[in-house]
Amino acid sequence: MALASDSAISSSFRVFIAKVTDELTVLDLRKLKFLLKENLPAGVIEKINDAYMYMETLENKELITRNNLTFLKQSFSLIGRNDLERKINEFVKNDQLGQPDKSVDVQTNNRELYQSCNDQSKPTGSLSVSPHGLPDSNDKHTIGKKTYECEMTSLVDRSPSDERNKNLIISRDSKPQTIQPKLMKPGEFLPSKSNHMQPSENSLEISVQETRPKDSSLYYTLNRNPVGICHIISNSFNEIVESEDKERLSRRTGTQKDVIELVKAFSWLNFKIDLHYDKDAQSILDIIKAPPLNEEKFDCFVCCILSHGFQDGVYGADGKKLDFSDMQTAICGSSAKWLIGKPKLFFIQACQGNAYEKEVLLADSPGINHGHKTSGGRKSLPENADFCFSVSANPGTVSWRNTKDGSWYIQALCEVLKENAVSESLLDMLTVLNAKLCNKVDEVTGTTVKQMSTIRIMTLTKLLRFKPLRPFREQAFELRDQISQIEEYFNSIKLN
Repeated sequence: MALASDSAISSSFRVFIAKVTDELTVLDLRKLKFLLKENLPAGVIEKINDAYMYMETLENKELITRNNLTFLKQSFSLIGRNDLERKINEFVKNDQLGQPDKSVDVQTNNRELYQSCNDQSKPTGSLSVSPHGLPDSNDKHTIGKKTYECEMTSLVDRSPSDERNKNLIISRDSKPQTIQPKLMKPGEFLPSKSNHMQPSENSLEISVQETRPKDSSLYYTLNRNPVGICHIISNSFNEIVESEDKERLSRRTGTQKDVIELVKAFSWLNFKIDLHYDKDAQSILDIIKAPPLNEEKFDCFVCCILSHGFQDGVYGADGKKLDFSDMQTAICGSSAKWLIGKPKLFFIQACQGNAYEKEVLLADSPGINHGHKTSGGRKSLPENADFCFSVSANPGTVSWRNTKDGSWYIQALCEVLKENAVSESLLDMLTVLNAKLCNKVDEVTGTTVKQMSTIRIMTLTKLLRFKPLRPFREQAFELRDQISQIEEYFNSIKLN
């Protein structure tokens, strides 16, 4: 009979292996299987279809045991997952498993094979650019050293003779820190502005890990390469447009920085990028509901819309209104069978009204239960299942954008993805996103302004964890040509 202490060690070992397995990407698995060629027959390797089967095979073949993780540690080192190698060292140290009773080494020549694997690790992203230039406008104002723009109509009187206001637009999505405008070089990544929010590798104890789901069936399957399609739709409103409900839609200066950061983030997350500029409401809807070309198959759908907005919707470049509900209907289960059972994610940067989000100094913070029901093993799903709409502002409130550095929401979203996508689920990251936005504050015409993003529609039926090609690094991949195209387009319409 096993002792209680042995059982505890076995349990912590099982939890640890499950957690590490969840962090392996599709590309990681491909490299790990390649390294196995020196240790296992080809027939055994071919049967490994996912990361959990890989771990099970290693255990069955006694390449790893609870007292010996040498093979796994060396494998992680060879494929460049030094973060997982460090976690093994920390686990062995904390659980006091002792020294391995035998050593199983990965063949030395696999280091050469690893180099060839790494050459295949650069992600690819295709950009489909649809330019539609618009004339310039003079809707500008300045507040101190900071320049802002509004996603709707301006709330301050603008007079050409007012020297104080000559460089500003009151943006509903802007950045609060002291702004020293800096032009991003092609391919350069914005540094994280909130290092204090980056997770520590060893911040989670085993007791916390045990609360996480260990059943892979609770997660959406994201195994294809590329994993999905990501539409990025940016409306610049380079000339003032009057909307169908008589709102004045002004220029959206600074949006190019949001487009660049979204391209970097979702290319790294292994999405095919489809980039669109200045689209009217009907064209946006057509882009959303268009099925993939050339029999492409995807595991996930993402649409990022950067525009002016109203409560529960956005404006097209023509001033026409497009509701979130219309976007949902366009690709629900009965409309887009290719997306049935797959996550459909929307990230919306747009004002949701004219009111400012108020600042409060002290407030209660009750917990919120974001529960949802799954299909319970049935063979069908509700047609509106598997959606998530993350919107930059609360209903009725404005969304801030800095005219040099982009919007509060999109810049914070991309930072959160880069810092947490390797280990956290989507809903966890959207919570961290709200925490980042809570820390942003500035003053506009003597009023303290804040912002809070919301999840407007949430019908996901599983947990969603992205599978990036590798941990994010500043020079992780090359997108110089694509980013140059983005900058050239915005320069051509003089939106700077």
